[in-house]
Amino acid sequence: MSGPVPATAEETGVPVIDIAGLADPELRPPIVASIGAACERVGFIVITGHGVPGELIDRMYEVNREFFELPLEHKLRSASARGNLYRGYGSVEAFGRESVVEGFENGRFDDAADVAAAGYGPEWSEDFEGNIWPARPSAFRPVWREYYAVMEGLSARLMAAFAEALDLPADWFDDKFDRHTSYLNANFYPAQPEPPEDGRMRRGAHTDIGSLTILYQDGIGGLQVFDRSGRWCDVPPVPGSYVINLGDMLAKWTNDRWVATEHRVVNPPAETAHQPRMSIPYFQHPNFDALIECIPSCTSANNPPRYRSVLAGDWSKYRMSLAV
Repeated sequence: MSGPVPATAEETGVPVIDIAGLADPELRPPIVASIGAACERVGFIVITGHGVPGELIDRMYEVNREFFELPLEHKLRSASARGNLYRGYGSVEAFGRESVVEGFENGRFDDAADVAAAGYGPEWSEDFEGNIWPARPSAFRPVWREYYAVMEGLSARLMAAFAEALDLPADWFDDKFDRHTSYLNANFYPAQPEPPEDGRMRRGAHTDIGSLTILYQDGIGGLQVFDRSGRWCDVPPVPGSYVINLGDMLAKWTNDRWVATEHRVVNPPAETAHQPRMSIPYFQHPNFDALIECIPSCTSANNPPRYRSVLAGDWSKYRMSLAV
C-alpha cells in the first residue's frame, strides 16, 4: 500500500452531493441516482445542503470541547462501570494500543425502562446499560439530546433516498427504524507534540457496524478511505458538510451491492500536530429486532443471498464483541 494522496471524486469515488434538492420531486431522481452510484462504488458520500443549523453544530462542538478539557479524574466519573466503550466516557487507555483518541458515547434509551417502553422484551432490556450523563458542563445533556434529534431526522431522509436508490418504495425502511437503536459519539484526538509510539494513529483502520454513519468533522482533517485501487486516500473536510458512510450491516442487507469501506484517522503532519481534533459521528442502527435479510431488489437467480438472516441487535452484539 502506498502513502496517502490528495483525494478527488475521480480517484476515491467520494463525491460531494448537495441533498437540498431531495425535497423537490424534479430534482430528487438524479440526486438519488448519484447517492446510489456512490454507495456501490465506495460507500462514502460528502453531503451539503443537509439543513442542520450551523449554530447547533457550534454548540455541540463547544459543549464537547468543555467536557474533554476537564481533568481526567472528572471525566472518568462518566465512564461505564462495566468498561463498556459504547456508553459514556472512554479514555485513551481504554481504546487500547491501536488508537490515540478519547471518546464519549450515548444512545437513544436512557435506561432499561426506556427500552421496555419502546416495546422490547426482557431479552433486550434486562442486560441493557443505560446512558451516562456528566454533571459538567451543565449544557452537555440538553445539547446532545437536541443534536441527536436532528441526526434522527437527517438519517431518516437519507434512508428514504437509499430505499429509492435500491429500487424500493421510499418508506421501505421505516418499520425497521421506528424503534431504532442509534447512538451518538464524540471523538477527541489530543494534540500530538511528539509522534505516538509503536506506529499508533489517531484511529486505526476499521469499518462501521450499523447501517450508516453521519460524521461531522472539524477542519483539521486526517480521515482516509481505502480505495479500490489499494491506496489510502485523504478525504479533506468540506466546510459545513457531513461525511456519510455505510456500515457492515447495510452492506450485508444489500447482498454486497453496496459496500462498507475501511477507513482510518491518521496522525497530523508536524505543522498541525499541536492542534487537537474532534469529530462527531452519529451511528444509525435499526430496531433491535429488525430482521436483516437480503433486500428483494438485491438478489436474483444469478445472485442468490450470500448471508443468513440475523436480527439487527444480534449482529451488533457480535460485531461489538469483535471490537473489544
